[in-house]
Amino acid sequence: MTMTDWIGAVAAVATVLVAIVAIFQDSIRSWLWKPKLSLSISPQSPDCVKTELTRSPAVALRPEHQAMISEEYPEVNADVYYLRVRVTNDGNVAAKNVEVFASELKTKRAGEGYVAVTSFLPMNLVWSQIGGVYVPQIAPKMHRHCDVARVIDPALRREFKPSDKTWDEVDPQAPILDICTHVKVNTLPHLVPAGTYRLTIIAAGANTEPVTATIEITLKGWYASTERMLTDGIGVEIVK
Repeated sequence: MTMTDWIGAVAAVATVLVAIVAIFQDSIRSWLWKPKLSLSISPQSPDCVKTELTRSPAVALRPEHQAMISEEYPEVNADVYYLRVRVTNDGNVAAKNVEVFASELKTKRAGEGYVAVTSFLPMNLVWSQIGGVYVPQIAPKMHRHCDVARVIDPALRREFKPSDKTWDEVDPQAPILDICTHVKVNTLPHLVPAGTYRLTIIAAGANTEPVTATIEITLKGWYASTERMLTDGIGVEIVK
């Protein structure tokens, strides 16, 4: 084969390769450049934090009623511990419109293992600080926190009605676990008494593959001390 033939062959191959790249460029780009979500949680700050929950005083429609209602319904501040899952984008492009869905809740029962909490309603969770179901984007190598659950000071929990519930044979002063679902249904399916639970969550976005994790949460008691609470009062970890 002459040099001219070699040049012609190389040119032909190059032309074919250029045509293939032109046809499949979007597929090649999406294969090489894509977001990739991962989930993690640690029983310490900033994933598990103590903060303050505030109930604002009622505002009367008529000025002459404001003083009376403010006395009956004053501002209340309560300590609260938030458990937050860290949603990280390990990919090389931004993950768009990311949401976290709580698909199933199970509780540990003696002699039965983990059984489904049938009263729990699968629902989206709420993003930390910003609220809402969706976060517009998570940049590459960055993360956002999503609220998984919270525990309010039992002595003041009754002041926050969507987070207060009683059960037969359960101490009304004991702490309860409040799953941070986007909607607080009137039947309060997001509230469960102290115990050991496994919550399965799914994170996904408009341009990402979904990723699933099961978070084990153990609530034993309430402590005002953050160190004591995150050591003896509550435990959290991803088990699968």
